[in-house]
Amino acid sequence: MPRPRNLVPKPRKHSSGQARVTIDGKDFLLGPFGSSDQGYKRILAQWLAKEGPFAPDDDPVTITELADGYWLYAVKYYGFDKDPRRGDACNLKRILSILTSLYGDTKAADFGPLDLRAVQGEMIRFGWCRMVSDGVGR
Repeated sequence: MPRPRNLVPKPRKHSSGQARVTIDGKDFLLGPFGSSDQGYKRILAQWLAKEGPFAPDDDPVTITELADGYWLYAVKYYGFDKDPRRGDACNLKRILSILTSLYGDTKAADFGPLDLRAVQGEMIRFGWCRMVSDGVGR
C-alpha cells in the first residue's frame, strides 16, 4: 500500500542556501535554511486561511468530520492527552457534542451565522455563561 501523500508543503533547501517552500507552484524564499520557522509558519497560515490542505472531492466535509478533526488537533495542541481531567477538555467536548447533535450531518460549507446562533442558544438553554462551569455557578 503506498504511503499517503502529505498535503501540507514542507520547506526544503534552495541552491542559494535559503529555505524555500512551494505552494500552488510558486516558490517562497524564507531566509537562511534552518532559521526560517517563523516565515514558514506565516506563509503556511496564509495559505491555509485561503485554501486549506483539503483535496477537492465530491464528498463534502460535514460538521461531524470537522468537529472530530478539531478534537484530534486540540488533544495534541492543548495537551489533553497528558492530563485528561482538565476542565477545558470537558468543556470543549461538551460544546462539540452540542454542535454535532444539532448540525452533525450538515455540510460544513452550509453552516452559517444563524446556525451558530442556534448553537449559542442551546448553550444558553443549558444555563451556560462565561462564569459557569458544568451548569453550576462558581
